[in-house]
Amino acid sequence: MFEVGQRVVCITSGPWFDLDGTEYPSANAPKKNHVYTIKGLLIADIPPVIGHLYLELDGFDMQWFSQWFRPLETRKTSIDVFNQILVKAPKPAKPTVDA
Repeated sequence: MFEVGQRVVCITSGPWFDLDGTEYPSANAPKKNHVYTIKGLLIADIPPVIGHLYLELDGFDMQWFSQWFRPLETRKTSIDVFNQILVKAPKPAKPTVDA
């Protein structure tokens, strides 16, 4: 589902905690609806944890539960379609001046 280099969106606002129940200060945590790039992956087999994502936050690589993120959806529309419309558009005729 996730891969290194993939961009993801944070889908929760916390609380942020570790497997042992230690809570992280929210100032050091990902922000809801912000986009992050995955720097590394760790597959976990500790229900309900699916895996961990290593994200760079404020210059530091930190580990977060993968359930707190979703893949960033990219737009399928390309500007090339609109550029082609402009190329095919007829040129306007120059106005003539009657004397």
